[in-house]
Amino acid sequence: MELEPGTVVLWTRSDTDVPQGSLGVVKSGQAGLMRVGFPGGTWNFYTTALSPLQMRDYVLYSGNDPEIPQEAAGIVVGLQAAGMISVKYARGVFNVPYKTLRYIDEITAKREGYL
Repeated sequence: MELEPGTVVLWTRSDTDVPQGSLGVVKSGQAGLMRVGFPGGTWNFYTTALSPLQMRDYVLYSGNDPEIPQEAAGIVVGLQAAGMISVKYARGVFNVPYKTLRYIDEITAKREGYL
C-alpha cells in the first residue's frame, strides 16, 4: 500500500499512546514503515497496520466549536490539504482538523446511538 505524506490514516490497532479510532497524518515513510503524527506524538508504524481515512467513513468530533455536533457521527465527504477533513452532519458540512476527529465504524456508531 502506498501512503503519501499528508495522508490521514487510522492505525488498525491501539495502545495507551494511540487510542482506538485516533487519526494521524503520514509524515514520511520507507521500506514498509511510515512515520505518522497522532495527537499524542509521532511514531513509526508498519504500512500493513495503517488504513487511510476514506470518503464515507464515520467520525466523531471532540473539539471546542459549539457549531459542530458532538452527539452525532458525521460522514467524511472531503479530504483537504493539511489534514483538514470535510464532515457532513445534519446541520451542514464543516471543515475540521483531523486531530479533533476520531474514527468510528458504522456498527459501533449505531450501537452507541450516534446514528
